Amino acid sequence: MQGFKRFIFTVLVAVASTMVTPTAQAASAQAPRPRITMVDLGNLGRPWTYTTAMNDAGEVVGLGDAGDGWVHLFRWRRGVMTDLGVKGMFGVTTASGIDERGRVIGSYAISGEPTGFLWQDGTLTTLPFTPRVINNHLQIAGVGYGRAFLWDNGDLIDITPPDSGSAFVMGINEQGQVILDVSMPTPAPDPGAVQRVMVWQSGRLTDLGDLGGGNTYAADINDRGEITGWSDTADGVSHGYLWRDGVMRRLDSLDARSEPAAINNRGQVVGRLSAPDFIQRPVVWDRGGITDLGTDGRSGGANLLSENGDVAGIDVIPDDVVFRPFLWRRNTLTELPRPPGTTTSNLTSISHSGSKLAGSIFLEDRWQAVLWLIP
Repeated sequence: MQGFKRFIFTVLVAVASTMVTPTAQAASAQAPRPRITMVDLGNLGRPWTYTTAMNDAGEVVGLGDAGDGWVHLFRWRRGVMTDLGVKGMFGVTTASGIDERGRVIGSYAISGEPTGFLWQDGTLTTLPFTPRVINNHLQIAGVGYGRAFLWDNGDLIDITPPDSGSAFVMGINEQGQVILDVSMPTPAPDPGAVQRVMVWQSGRLTDLGDLGGGNTYAADINDRGEITGWSDTADGVSHGYLWRDGVMRRLDSLDARSEPAAINNRGQVVGRLSAPDFIQRPVVWDRGGITDLGTDGRSGGANLLSENGDVAGIDVIPDDVVFRPFLWRRNTLTELPRPPGTTTSNLTSISHSGSKLAGSIFLEDRWQAVLWLIP
């Protein structure tokens, strides 16, 4: 499962004195909390680093400050942070993915338009588009000038849907299926555009459909080809969906808004759910049920999910300004350890087993790349 993960997981919260009534509460029987260790990944010479991706072996890539005014890209492996030799302007220079062989994709720009790249064993190969995701078969998908591309072991394929206004790559799985957020123009008498999700596989594009409102968005795809995201109903409300075997099913009730973030190969989905009062809660959808992970009046969202069902996210306590990263495992929510004074955090990737969690913490006036080790 290789869904595109946004760099900063921003939690939009509306804190109120009356919390949403959960659809289903986490079970009362709780397992002992794991003793989680946080590892500082170091820096490239100046104290500012930020993670963007991790593979299952625990190799982390991200951004760093080497003191020359440029953003530098790094790979952290077995306790050592290495400068990849790629640098550029902030905002367009990033490492967007890493596969299990340590091959890194991303983009950089000294001036003008960004240049896409594949970094492998110290060798940099430029790509004719900006890569977003990579799988373990050296299939890389990305975008350029509003079009979507797949680089398949050196062969470049334009996978943009015909007649679309633009297409954005949202994920790729180990089967080479690519999910796209597509803007499709609408004809007169109502000219405009609707947002659709399409899955590309072996030259064929399939539109996932919608929940009655026309607009649909993608979040993630697993290796079984199941896709999650959110879609509008006829009343304009966005609801999470699970698309499986050509059928889109709504994940929540009609009186809730929801935004899934990730799906694993067991078909479990995590994200956030809002009731009519707009309080947001981290939730898990599993086999038709919804489990609310919020405790002690917290609100927020979940955005990472291991193959074992471990969930990671960020929440906030009412009347507080600290956004707290958490791990939810076997009905127990545990705050991730972090230094005193940390005000917010970013979570990037979780390993298949849930034993490693990469992210960044904001301490004082800077970001610091970290890795949480979970027994």
